[in-house]
Amino acid sequence: MGRVVDLLQLEMLKVQSDGSYLLEYDFIMNIFSPLYEELPDFKLYLDFYLEEKEGYTVGSKKDKDRVLAIDEALAEVFWPSMESNRETTEFCIELASGIGTTIVLELEDPSKSTRQYLSAVDGKLSWKMLSEEEKAASLGIRATNDPSESGFSTMTQVLSTFGRIDLLSACGMGQARFNRDMKRDLSSLVSGRKSKSQRKKEDGDEGEAQVDIGIFHELTEELQNSLLSVCKKKAAKARTDFQAALKRQRQVRRAKKQAELDKKLDQVQKEFINTSYLHQQMFSPRCWTTAEQAMDEFEKLKTKKDQYKFVKEQILMRYLGCGWPEAHHPWSKGKKVYSPVELLEHLVEKVIPIKKTPPKEAPFNLPCRRDYGGIGDDSVDKIALDNNKTAEEQRIRLQGMKERDRLESLGFGCQLMEMQRPTAPLDEIRSGSFRIDMCFEYTDEGESILQWCQGKVTKLVKEYDYHIVVEVRWDDEYVKTGESKRQKRS
Repeated sequence: MGRVVDLLQLEMLKVQSDGSYLLEYDFIMNIFSPLYEELPDFKLYLDFYLEEKEGYTVGSKKDKDRVLAIDEALAEVFWPSMESNRETTEFCIELASGIGTTIVLELEDPSKSTRQYLSAVDGKLSWKMLSEEEKAASLGIRATNDPSESGFSTMTQVLSTFGRIDLLSACGMGQARFNRDMKRDLSSLVSGRKSKSQRKKEDGDEGEAQVDIGIFHELTEELQNSLLSVCKKKAAKARTDFQAALKRQRQVRRAKKQAELDKKLDQVQKEFINTSYLHQQMFSPRCWTTAEQAMDEFEKLKTKKDQYKFVKEQILMRYLGCGWPEAHHPWSKGKKVYSPVELLEHLVEKVIPIKKTPPKEAPFNLPCRRDYGGIGDDSVDKIALDNNKTAEEQRIRLQGMKERDRLESLGFGCQLMEMQRPTAPLDEIRSGSFRIDMCFEYTDEGESILQWCQGKVTKLVKEYDYHIVVEVRWDDEYVKTGESKRQKRS
């Protein structure tokens, strides 16, 4: 342990002064090279582990997918081929200097046990202070007591015992240790003062202490042997069943997440259809662009229901159709329901004065990862994710437009109808400059068809309180041969 700590401290001092050392293969891979001659088995193991050891690719257990895992990982670390890894080189060098400083400070920290193994400070357990007999006796002894302190450390014990790390074995050993299934009666081997918890267990009538032993050792020797025999026979099947169960769990979790995402995307698509109509209205005669126009159009609306409907629509054009949050206004708050006049006041004073250029396309909120902020330029991976998001937005937008057209063909919604003015433009009608769009229903071969027709209003025939009668001259393409092009419409 002391020799390892000394070598690590000396090399980290170099990294502290120059962080580029941490990215040099010959430097990093030879930190413990002084031990190779003294421990030839250690050198053989490293050569095998770094150059010959095979492993499965991520997500595969097929022999054809086995690769030189550690060797390929080292190649990517020191000679990166991925652009996202290459672009972090300068940052890694800067970070490495801090890492070297931190490791040196940790090794020299008086409150840490590693200081006792450091020769530079004359630690009592350091290589410098040990005798030759003590050095020889330390060979082959575990350097830490992790297995007795933590359930997670069973990974190390599994590796040293079985030659590989297996999740099933490590979990089983950790669980058995946590439950104390294999705990023995060591009370006769331990001397000294008893703890309060131990004294509380000594409640026997004859003064004998109750011994706390693991459930395995409570079994008879025959049952213990039988249990071990069954475990050996069923080990391979248990491992197979565990891997299959783990695979099923991952598949179910993946399917659940995909279902949640699909549900969100479906909701986004529905919201986009509604938003697209509002966005189109911003570029149509239906939109009130000035305060004067808003006041005039509001006064033409005869019922409170229409006033509420169209003022609300004007606000939603900006808030949802353009994605301007400052245009938002609640329709009610608590028990108070805002009147059409109060909404008109917000429209005139807050919404219409917004000096922004409307977006070219209707906005929508696509589910995305949380933005935690950052320093510096975006990485290649983040840029790739953003590009994928843009492609996904276009896909959702196209699907929404196709769904909107499908619904319109069934009679649900209409683009031209949504862009019509809420009130009749009397000034334009009187001057003879107003063009009209009107939807008609006719039958063709027994099938009912909706058709929008365009024409020009040539004369105001009569004006009533809630509607007007006008004369319309329809465009030639909408009039059959022999029929009159002029028609009175209310």
